[in-house]
Order: sequence, then structure tokens, then C-alpha cells
Amino acid sequence: MLFNARLCGIIAGIQVGMIGVLVAGYRLPIPWGVALVVTLLPVAGYLLAGWAVQSTPASWHPNLLVGGLSGNVGLLVALVAAILGAVDPAFLGGLTVVVAALLWPVIRRAVTASSQEGTE
Repeated sequence: MLFNARLCGIIAGIQVGMIGVLVAGYRLPIPWGVALVVTLLPVAGYLLAGWAVQSTPASWHPNLLVGGLSGNVGLLVALVAAILGAVDPAFLGGLTVVVAALLWPVIRRAVTASSQEGTE
């Protein structure tokens, strides 16, 4: 679980960094200060996700994994929208939340099914 959560944190950090660069209007070459912050976001995601898993009861872990995966899919859709030109932060945040909420039950079923296979 810890590995999966940290991987979700890394991916979320990468996506948030790329969305942030696009929303801020940066294009290549990106200033070194901005590049440094974007580079540190996956590290922050790794640390935050690891802390969340280690500080919560094991009964919460499936929900943390579903939340991480759903959030990553929502961020991916928002990143695609940002690449296509939508740079309003409120719209991108709302899009992330809506997609994550719509996919939560689907991902929950997949996580539950895979955990039941592992116990048989």
C-alpha cells in the first residue's frame, strides 16, 4: 500500500506541476526557479502520500488508494484540458473534482475486486 500511495503522490505532483506551468503561461525555456518548484512537487507528493498512509489506520488504506487513483485520473483530464487551452484554475480544479468523483465507484470496485483476489 505504501508503494502505491507514494507512486500516486509522485504522479499527482508531476501533473500539478505541469498544469501550474501551463496556467501560469510559461513556455520553453522555463525559468530555473519555476523549474525547481515543479521538480519539487513530485517529491512533496511522495512525502505527503507516505505520511498519509503511515498515519492512518489500515482500514482506511483502500479508500486512500481509491482517492489517489481517482485524483490522478481527474488531474490527467485537467492536464489534457490545460494543454488544449483551458487555463482557468477554477475550471481545472472543478474538472478534477468532478472526474474524480465520477470515477470513484468504478475504481473502488476494481480495488475491492483485486484485494479479494489476493486473499483467495
